[in-house]
Amino acid sequence: MKTPNQADVIASAALILGLAVLAAIWLGPLPALSQTAFSPSMITHLGVVAGAAPLLGLGLARMALEPGLPTRGMSWALAASLLEWAVVWGWHLPGPHEAAARSQGVFAAQQLSYLGSGVAVWFLAFAGRDRATAAGGMLACFMSFMHMTLLGLLFVLAPAALYNADICRGAFSLSPLEDQQFGGMLMIGWGSLVYLVGGIERAWRFIAASDRPNVPIVAADDSADSSPA
Repeated sequence: MKTPNQADVIASAALILGLAVLAAIWLGPLPALSQTAFSPSMITHLGVVAGAAPLLGLGLARMALEPGLPTRGMSWALAASLLEWAVVWGWHLPGPHEAAARSQGVFAAQQLSYLGSGVAVWFLAFAGRDRATAAGGMLACFMSFMHMTLLGLLFVLAPAALYNADICRGAFSLSPLEDQQFGGMLMIGWGSLVYLVGGIERAWRFIAASDRPNVPIVAADDSADSSPA
């Protein structure tokens, strides 16, 4: 019987913590607050794509780092990042955003699409030992960093509220415009930063192996994990 190693423990802890974050977001007051104000909606969104999704994706990726598994390569991570870009920007268009605020079913679809695309980015960016996967993960994370920063700036710099007044009333004693700007700052300071950190880690892995192109990229504890139990 195989005994749990350090990689198994890390993966399990990440998955449990990711599920706990999802429960706190979806079962708490944020979904109701998201129906009438922008910043709670943004907190809900970022809790999924920049909180739960990285934990779940990294946990699943850590479990997938087994010898002999095929590498994911660069294209899959980039495709996942483009999907996430479309999902995030699409749901923040006035029509889809307002539909999610008014309908529980649409809101559920929105949240599941956030989660699925976010987990895909982190899993595909990290579930591989080869340099191509590291390069794809680096580009995918930096693309997500870029599009989240741009969207956050749009909300910060917009001269007026972008959504109807009944779903953008303001929260935390802020006016509707101030609440929108606060949501944009959260996206820049929280969402973008998480993906920037992921991109930097993938870049470091890629550069560290640049002089060893035929050697798989292995984390510092992988050699210990692969030793016989």
